[in-house]
Amino acid sequence: MEKSSTPIRSSFTWVDASLPVLYELVGKRVNQMVVTGLVEEVRATFVSGTDYTRGIRRAIGAPEMENYFIVENSSNVDEVTKSKILTDAFEDIKINTCELVDSPSAN
Repeated sequence: MEKSSTPIRSSFTWVDASLPVLYELVGKRVNQMVVTGLVEEVRATFVSGTDYTRGIRRAIGAPEMENYFIVENSSNVDEVTKSKILTDAFEDIKINTCELVDSPSAN
């Protein structure tokens, strides 16, 4: 292997914040995303039963909102239940994002 005459330059960034503070920020950010159109954005790419392990469907919210999109237009599911399913999806998004915060080396 040939040696390089230029030194390798590295830069590291370290974020030091308590997990409760980060979790609170995650919750606020998810709420902002909901207000600014997260449901509509994910709905535009929704395909029932799709593989959420690759591509754009790995995006925040896609797997969590699948159950809502399945029942969204169903006349067999009342509006209260639909709302609960969507609210649960938002909470799941927050939980899953906090898990990513907990394990940055897994990304």
